[in-house]
Amino acid sequence: MTYDLVATLCEHTSIGSDGPNSADSHMWYITLRDSNYESGDIPCMSDLRANITKLSDLDLGTTKVKMLLHYDYGSTTEYDITFEGSRDMDEGEDEIMFPRNNPINSMPAAPVKFVPDIHFDDRNLFPNLHNYIFGMISDSVIVNLFQPRKKKHFGFLEKEKNGCRSMIYLPVKPTNLTNYLLYFDQGAATEEDGYHNWHSVVLLPRSQLTEQLVSKYKSNEAIGFCDGKIVSDENHGDIVSKALHDLFCIVEGFLRTL
Repeated sequence: MTYDLVATLCEHTSIGSDGPNSADSHMWYITLRDSNYESGDIPCMSDLRANITKLSDLDLGTTKVKMLLHYDYGSTTEYDITFEGSRDMDEGEDEIMFPRNNPINSMPAAPVKFVPDIHFDDRNLFPNLHNYIFGMISDSVIVNLFQPRKKKHFGFLEKEKNGCRSMIYLPVKPTNLTNYLLYFDQGAATEEDGYHNWHSVVLLPRSQLTEQLVSKYKSNEAIGFCDGKIVSDENHGDIVSKALHDLFCIVEGFLRTL
């Protein structure tokens, strides 16, 4: 059987199965656990003969075992052979059918529905922000990439909300994507006073609160008109980034099958 393995390997590799190269055209040996199994009947470097050694005699076990084929005693070609495992023959199979080439199927496997560890639904995690963006019959949300005079910011949304121009502004860098959305969710829940046509909400993360921020945005605060809203952080990890990572892995896996 070891000899048949090499014959199959020759047929499906660059060695070839006829002409000047085949399992019978040159001498060869297989190395397994420092033992050499030779092709010829006359011992050269070992008393172990490949043509009378069965694979079942090699105690390959169930784990991946490495063997090395030295074709033409290594002067022309060497191949690494990995034993992946064994199985019982199916009905209709016979010993004479093995060993044989088992090409990898080029068709992708049947799709399997992927269920991430974390179920991400913005309507449940960030209901106020979801309603602010999608739930109101008004103009679309404007995402400003910079303030007038190019002042630095880390989030700036505007929208017509109940006849009032609403602005939600984040002046500091969020710690992660989940907190970024959580800050704006809390800002979107802040109600206007009903007297003005402008309402600004400045988001002040509690974890990054400084005297400078408090002095700048809380000292002249007018509730419902100019709010300096202290917002909390998420303490359960960055679940949004985790969910997006899972999504990107799914997409990458799909693209690899195309």
